[in-house]
Amino acid sequence: MGIEDRPAEAGDRPAKAGDEPALGNQAPAGEAPTSAGVDEDAEASTGGGATDGAEAQPSSALAALSGDQSAVGQMRAEFQRRSRAFVDGLNRIRGFSARMPGGAFYVFANITGTGWPSKRLANALLEEGGVAALSGTAFGSYGEGYLRFSVANSMENLMEALKRIEVWAAANL
Repeated sequence: MGIEDRPAEAGDRPAKAGDEPALGNQAPAGEAPTSAGVDEDAEASTGGGATDGAEAQPSSALAALSGDQSAVGQMRAEFQRRSRAFVDGLNRIRGFSARMPGGAFYVFANITGTGWPSKRLANALLEEGGVAALSGTAFGSYGEGYLRFSVANSMENLMEALKRIEVWAAANL
């Protein structure tokens, strides 16, 4: 349903010449803007006025960098686990070989053993196997003979992708 197809709601009015689009907390013509996002009780207790929040609170970036980093380590370990499982799986499929990535959540697999050009193989895996991979040639001519796979997915989906690649390879290589 597009916006023009939606039923009218209370407060809807036809646009008039000279109307400006409402953005953020701008009020319709003739009405005072609201102070969305401003805690007036907090202002009263601190003596502050309306601010963008930068003076009243530490920045989110600072909090992210100086706060608990355990989640980062857990995420890194999980991506390494997924990468290892995917690399091991690819290395069991005829024509494919891969090494552990050095820190990315992509596996750049060598597919020269398949005898297929990168772009053609990427398209065949997508169209016939339902697995998305990016041709190495997307990174330049030296990428011929490689496919890039993302491991930024669930372990279940990665294992399903390996199964589909293996079935496709058994039928086509």
